[in-house]
Amino acid sequence: MDATIAGSVDQLIDAIRTSGNYARYCETMKQLKTCPELYMRVMRLRADTMARYENGTEGDLMENSESLEEEYEALQKEPMANAFLEAEEELVRTLRAVNDAILGCLEIGTP
Repeated sequence: MDATIAGSVDQLIDAIRTSGNYARYCETMKQLKTCPELYMRVMRLRADTMARYENGTEGDLMENSESLEEEYEALQKEPMANAFLEAEEELVRTLRAVNDAILGCLEIGTP
């Protein structure tokens, strides 16, 4: 990687690491880990969601989304899990916005 780009990437990573979004994500993850059973449920939901989106067909996604949604709704009723899920969602939105801003400024032929 070009040295100038590498330096800018390092600055961006530092900005993200020192952001309130990331601090909240880390704090809620730390709290969630104090309840191993709840932590495992959240991690299982995250893994199942990722696996279905990465490996599933559209039919699979529709078929399996109901069970994922039910578990997500159940976890939202748990304050510690809900705090983590909200923090994670906000961090993901931030990372997507960074990605979209970069791609939106470059002409690299993406649709």
